[in-house]
Amino acid sequence: MKGRSCWRSPNALLRLRAEMAEAASEPASLRGTVRPGVAETIVHTWPRA
Repeated sequence: MKGRSCWRSPNALLRLRAEMAEAASEPASLRGTVRPGVAETIVHTWPRA
């Protein structure tokens, strides 16, 4: 039974991906601005050049 429980998260992600793709397939749904952010822990731990 442990193997089945390991597949719950990947299956949920695939379902969400399909829902997002369907929602974005309509041209009217692609309006606005997307501003992706960065997690604070990444900002403080990323090596500086």
